[in-house]
Amino acid sequence: MKLIRLAWKMFLLTAINALALMDIANGQKMVLNGYGSYVLTGGYNSQYGSSDYLHGKTNDGLQVGGGIEYMISDKYGVEAMYLRRTTHAFQQSKSDPLKQLNFNLALNYILPGINVYLQPGTKKFQAFGSLFTGVVLEDINFPGNAINSSVTKFAWAVRLGGKYWISDRVGVRVQTQWTSFFVMNEGLPPADIYGLNTANINFPIAYQFEVGTGVIVKLYCRKTK
Repeated sequence: MKLIRLAWKMFLLTAINALALMDIANGQKMVLNGYGSYVLTGGYNSQYGSSDYLHGKTNDGLQVGGGIEYMISDKYGVEAMYLRRTTHAFQQSKSDPLKQLNFNLALNYILPGINVYLQPGTKKFQAFGSLFTGVVLEDINFPGNAINSSVTKFAWAVRLGGKYWISDRVGVRVQTQWTSFFVMNEGLPPADIYGLNTANINFPIAYQFEVGTGVIVKLYCRKTK
């Protein structure tokens, strides 16, 4: 698992370096994106054994991150994005509500993807849609127990929003985003926690919805109308 996490970190660094080389070779078409959002209460569900389910949720809270985007054209950009948030999660057995899991999460998303921009009559405002696929590096901690785990899971995100250029180089954005992740097995070390055996937890899937804003800095200058 550590090798997978290292591989994805190396992928992100490689993507950043590749975008930087493209920037130099193609006349500076790089954009820096800063993100801040409020994540609403989300879901966190798992299969338990062969006939039971754990239904749960993640608490609401703040999420921050950043991205490096290369503009292929005025309408398309490819981006390497990193997001981070910490939260608390709760799960409860469907067959026995007294069996519950409470744990802390640190979520680190590494998401490459594509942005598609709509060009209205004025280029100061641009609506956009995005699709990202990548991984989330999930650190799990059970309060009061010695069980800690780091799991790498497949993640994806879609978002809609708009950005407004304050000047030729600086802009602001507002957006909504749906993010989800899952893995075939939990990856926790075998242990009995709160009456549940972690070895029987399989196919956890989580999702979150967020609203946010951010700052955009263009590293090349193209006058807007």
